[in-house]
Amino acid sequence: MLTEEKKVVATVKVAASFTPAEEQFPHYRLVPLDADRQGYLCLLFYIKPGSFLMLEPRIKRYAAIRKLTLLLENAVYPIFEIGRV
Repeated sequence: MLTEEKKVVATVKVAASFTPAEEQFPHYRLVPLDADRQGYLCLLFYIKPGSFLMLEPRIKRYAAIRKLTLLLENAVYPIFEIGRV
């Protein structure tokens, strides 16, 4: 019988002023939307300090974690979650 092991997605909570070091690229970043108080986040994939891809412009945290579970199956990168102010 085949069993699938569930991948645990762990985020690193950081401040809004966080600047990652060069060796921490590429990485995912969950950024809260300032104008939105309903708990939506923006999911970004940073390739290098000045280059990023916006994967989801408006997504709930549980949906972002589910999406990151699928993305991390092929390549494991750190996930930085910007805290709300």
